[in-house]
Amino acid sequence: MARFLRRLGSSAVGVGLGLAFGALVPAHGAFAHAHAQEAPLRAKLDSLRPLLEDARAALDAREARDIEAARLAAAAAATVDTFMVGLVTVVTPVEQAGLAREIFQIVWAEHFAVLERSRALDETVVSFQWSDEPVPIHVGSEDGAVELGARARRPQVEAAVRGAIASIVSRDLRRSHPDLAAWVRGDPLRPSPLEDAYRSVAATQSRATRGCLAGDIAACEHALDLREELDVRERLDAWYTPDERRALVAGWSDAQRSRFVGPSWDRCVLARAYDVCDTLLTEFRSDSSPLPGSVRETLLAYAIERGGAGAWERLLGDPEAGVRAALVEASGMSITELLVGWQTRLVAHRPETFQDVMPAGALSLLWTLLFAAFAMRSTRWRFD
Repeated sequence: MARFLRRLGSSAVGVGLGLAFGALVPAHGAFAHAHAQEAPLRAKLDSLRPLLEDARAALDAREARDIEAARLAAAAAATVDTFMVGLVTVVTPVEQAGLAREIFQIVWAEHFAVLERSRALDETVVSFQWSDEPVPIHVGSEDGAVELGARARRPQVEAAVRGAIASIVSRDLRRSHPDLAAWVRGDPLRPSPLEDAYRSVAATQSRATRGCLAGDIAACEHALDLREELDVRERLDAWYTPDERRALVAGWSDAQRSRFVGPSWDRCVLARAYDVCDTLLTEFRSDSSPLPGSVRETLLAYAIERGGAGAWERLLGDPEAGVRAALVEASGMSITELLVGWQTRLVAHRPETFQDVMPAGALSLLWTLLFAAFAMRSTRWRFD
């Protein structure tokens, strides 16, 4: 009997499992179908997740920047002072306001008092700090910043202030007279020292620069490229001798030479065909003038100085005027008078060095003889 019951139980379990499995087969098929439809949607959502995370990170970063900017602006607004010196608007920490005003007044009086108007300065606020712990300063216009550490000396600070103002004012030149700005190629209100300008003129291998230093004002006019009515060939001839023009071509870099490898370069340099040299300089060099913009800056600065009040405005008054005419208008002098004064000042700033007094060869000979004298005093070299 017990065996019969065990068999019956086993059969019942088997039948139950079979019925259950049969009932689950349709349900499993429906689930598999739904899962197959959901998979593409899930994949699309997964692909969008990185974009969502990036957007959330960008939003968080922007909120953090806005909070920090607001904090810094509030801190700066509570600790800075604003004042004007001449045409310059200055923002500086409150504790440095007195010192900053003094420095800007000195620099303005010495270098920029001739300026009566400047669109660039009207548009710009200069921030000034002389400290190892600068305060965040935010201004609404284009900022000309002068920030130096506490170890900077007073002359360095004044030079930095002068440079910042000059750089700002030079925007007026580039806007109003682009040809004159291209001729200068620098900062006319912060010119190179005249000693450096003299070195540039003296070191240039050019008939025009040699004549200028010797006092030939017409040569100065050529060297400074003020004869705008001349064509390129005429300018080359006024600037350099034929051999100097050949030397210019011979001194071209390998990259420049690679454009002329062949008969033209060889005929100029090796065969001394000077007309070929002139052709190369005319066609393949945009500017072969002997003096750089740093020397020309000194002439423009001198013209503004001699012109006095209103010189800067007169310089920029006629955008169609040539460089020569603009210099005459600014200085209130004829071009000859202007160049005579400039050349005299340039030569007066000729550097006085030991090498000017004693040539290098003579100096070497002197040291050789001196060491020989000491050597002869040694017992090793004495003859009894």
